[in-house]
Amino acid sequence: MNKALAMMMGCWVGVAALAAGAPEPDVSVKTVALTGEVKGENVTFTLALTADVARRGALLPVADGTIVFTEGKLPRRAELQRQGSRYDLKFGSRGTQEATLTFAVAPDQDGEWRKARLAIPVSVVRKVVMACDRDDLEILFDNAVQVERRRDAAGRTEVVAYLTPGAPLSVRWKPQVRKLEGELAVTCDGRTAAVAGVGALKWNTLFTYRVVQGTLDKMTLAVPEQLNITQVSGADLREWRIENVPGGGRRLAVVLSRPQEKSYTLRVEGERVLPSFPCKFDLPVVVPEGVIRASGFLLLGTDSAVRLLIGRAAGLTQIDPAAFPRPAGEEAALALPGRVSYAYQYAHMPFQVDIAAEDIVTALNADSRMTVSYEDNGVTVDDELDIEVRDAPAREVTIETDPGWTVAQAQGAQVTDYDVRDAGGKREIRVYFKDAVMGHTLVTVRLERSLGGERATFSVPRLAVRGARSERGYVLLRAEKGVRLTEQKADGVREVHTASVPVRVPDAQRAYRFKSPEWSLQVAVEQADAAVHAEVFQLISLGEGALYGSVSTTYRIEGAPVRRFVIKVPAAYQNIEFTGRDVRGWERDGELVTLSLQEKVLGDYTLLMTYNQPFAYEGAELLAGGVETSGTMSEVGYVALSGPPSLTFESEKQRDSSVIPILPGELPREYALLVNDPILKGYKYVRAPHVTRLMVRRFGTQAMLDCVADHIAMRTRVSAEGEAVTEATYFVKNASQQFLGVALPREARLWNARVDGEAIQVLDGGKGVTLIPIKRLADADTPSRIDLTYAEARAKPRWFRGMTFTAPVSPAQSVFARWTVSGPE
Repeated sequence: MNKALAMMMGCWVGVAALAAGAPEPDVSVKTVALTGEVKGENVTFTLALTADVARRGALLPVADGTIVFTEGKLPRRAELQRQGSRYDLKFGSRGTQEATLTFAVAPDQDGEWRKARLAIPVSVVRKVVMACDRDDLEILFDNAVQVERRRDAAGRTEVVAYLTPGAPLSVRWKPQVRKLEGELAVTCDGRTAAVAGVGALKWNTLFTYRVVQGTLDKMTLAVPEQLNITQVSGADLREWRIENVPGGGRRLAVVLSRPQEKSYTLRVEGERVLPSFPCKFDLPVVVPEGVIRASGFLLLGTDSAVRLLIGRAAGLTQIDPAAFPRPAGEEAALALPGRVSYAYQYAHMPFQVDIAAEDIVTALNADSRMTVSYEDNGVTVDDELDIEVRDAPAREVTIETDPGWTVAQAQGAQVTDYDVRDAGGKREIRVYFKDAVMGHTLVTVRLERSLGGERATFSVPRLAVRGARSERGYVLLRAEKGVRLTEQKADGVREVHTASVPVRVPDAQRAYRFKSPEWSLQVAVEQADAAVHAEVFQLISLGEGALYGSVSTTYRIEGAPVRRFVIKVPAAYQNIEFTGRDVRGWERDGELVTLSLQEKVLGDYTLLMTYNQPFAYEGAELLAGGVETSGTMSEVGYVALSGPPSLTFESEKQRDSSVIPILPGELPREYALLVNDPILKGYKYVRAPHVTRLMVRRFGTQAMLDCVADHIAMRTRVSAEGEAVTEATYFVKNASQQFLGVALPREARLWNARVDGEAIQVLDGGKGVTLIPIKRLADADTPSRIDLTYAEARAKPRWFRGMTFTAPVSPAQSVFARWTVSGPE
């Protein structure tokens, strides 16, 4: 027993002497309980004690030996002090105090036995409980009065003993007997996760040793100089240390407390200091020694804004990161990177990896789908840019293009706005996103340019995403009907079939593929000739004082679209009007009218022209078929003349040889349905010119009756002296006349005149005509009644010779008349 132990025993003897009447000590120990646990060749003890403290600052020796304090629970204001191999507990307050202290004891080896010695405070009862890590462990106490072997609540074997007063704890145990073994043969599988960060590379590996033969109780691993080992962990781990290898180099030595017969997993953590970014370094590799095979997997990544680029990978095979094995329960222990960049598999060690690291910036990759359209002498470029944003989100991108093009629009699902500016000889399109974009986003840009009539070539503009690491895509050329786009000069592009492009563009003529941003393409524009055929229907309607004409022309356009039509119209035709789809306007120059459309047309197109011309009522010379199409390859048509039946065609003064007279019934039904008046004459022609000149005359006309004597009744009475009195009654229907003129017989005297029973004053119209005022009646079914009474004086008649009477004469046409004459008896 050393001096410290003797001092502690003296303190404990003084405590026991208190019962014999000695002065009361500063600390009185009431109970002491000791719990030990054997783990292979190591042992730990937990001391729980209760003591009465008389003054503050009192010291109590609690343990002495080859021990190390690991953990514990001290009284309030107390502290644990170490004096050599002894630990003293200094109390900071008085009264009853409780303490729990755990110590690791270094055992001594005596053959197959292990022995641990520990001095503890003296107490009336000192109970020791030793927990065993296996059932066949043999435990002996040198100073115990009672030893009991039992199982605890968890089913583990434990040994309970009571120590004699004043004696230190001395316990011996015998480890499991080793089996006869052959030479150690072991393999090792590694799973390494390397996480690059700012300033350091964290290195974390799980080594799984599989014992093929023998038992494994220690391991050594070669460690590179630049790697600092920070932590080594595993089951039954006794100790680990870094050793310098003679001749240079380092290695990690790991000792286990229990030999392993099947497999063992060892986790080794370390880090390597990295210089300022950007930098290049090689990955440190820890190589297990003494194994027959070393294979495994490697995962490289980062948890911060760092980009990793692999320069050389020797002895590695790259795999998909998803193929990296992740056994259940080991992901957290392996500390996998949050952003995996590369994954590898290796079949032997060592291997070599050269890594370049730089601060992460937004990485852009652009995939272009450009459609170049030629139409109406202008070029439109629609480019769908599939921009991939990697590593860091982007809030805007800048697209550069040629300054000669007008930016019509830039849009996309994530695009909120854009602006255009010129800088450095380029036109910049800055596209702003609604939110920070990560991954793929689609931006559609439209460019426009007018070529002008004299230009026959143009260069396809490039839309380059500034800062993009790769740009590739397709260019498709399309044009309107009648235009052919040909390649004039190409650099950096390769022509492909239009069906191989991932987008479908109607009327696509050519397609190109490019894989770098430095490309150029010059295109020539070749116009095709249009083939235009016309079928015309000319309808001439004759009215009173005017001739009305309508010309319906159906064009058949083939080969190339057209925008203008030229029509020959006689100068005599007035008030020309055109009606048709997308008619923009027309100009007349003499007999030629040039009509323009808003859009070019191809296929069938119908145009309607109307006009009028003064025409004499009695008749005049008529020009039929005077409207002709100009610039067409062929023209056929029909001419129809319609009007009232009072017209007659006396003769044809001119008829071209291409004009054939037809009957009205021979006119095509679809044209005949357009005519309301009777068709008087019809022609058909097959080419131009197709002019026919006719003389048209109108039949004579009879004026309408404006005053009619619907009924005339006359009564004449003759006297014996030869005098005669006549009463004439006229039932007159008048629409417009003011007077009814009546010429009475010569020598007749008018006695009176009445109109509808009322006496009236007649007027002298001259030349023996008497004017009788009459009414203008709106209702012709109700005639006016005019009564006239006049007398005639005659010589005494010779009755055998007879007499002659003359009725009054009136311009009113009479429908019915009756004259009654009576003489003397």
